[in-house]
Amino acid sequence: SKVFEGTNYARKTSRIEKYSKLSVIRKALRASSSSDIRMNYAKLTTANNSALRTSSSGDI
Repeated sequence: SKVFEGTNYARKTSRIEKYSKLSVIRKALRASSSSDIRMNYAKLTTANNSALRTSSSGDI
């Protein structure tokens, strides 16, 4: 049971680390201007959409 408790603890800590990283990213986004975020978001979405289009048409 000690080993199980250890793995549970490890899972919780890794989860907490993920959340802290996300919060840092969110803070950075808030700090930067909203227009920059919109530009970056638009770039990301267009890149994702084009990647999805190429993968769906080519691979399948």
